[in-house]
Amino acid sequence: MARESSWKEKFKYQDQRHLSKLEHLRQSNKEDLKKTKRTLKKNLAEVLPILQSNLVLHAQVAMSPLNLSQMHFKC
Repeated sequence: MARESSWKEKFKYQDQRHLSKLEHLRQSNKEDLKKTKRTLKKNLAEVLPILQSNLVLHAQVAMSPLNLSQMHFKC
């Protein structure tokens, strides 16, 4: 009986420790995900205008000879 009780207590203690570690990992992952989302939004905001200007330039070159007088440079 004492062995069984001791085993159950050890198991219960390990289970609680594992649940605690799991919760800590969940919180950490949640924070990392938020940080990654912020970084991604920032990077996209920086890159999208450049991508847009490249697409416009390529479209103009593909449709007709390059005429820079029709380009709208926003710097």
